[in-house]
Amino acid sequence: MWPAKPTYCRYNSPCLSVYSENAVDVFDVNSREWIQTVPLTKIKIWNEGSLNILLVETV
Repeated sequence: MWPAKPTYCRYNSPCLSVYSENAVDVFDVNSREWIQTVPLTKIKIWNEGSLNILLVETV
């Protein structure tokens, strides 16, 4: 189901961000649709949500 093995998952309503070694996939949990893939290599979570807030604002 995943293009790459997920390393982290974060939820910030209504978006679910799934982090892998080569991208961040963003999904809308209400419509159960894929929104976008952000190609970021070896991304890591810095803290509890600052990166998610940035992604939600740009979606």
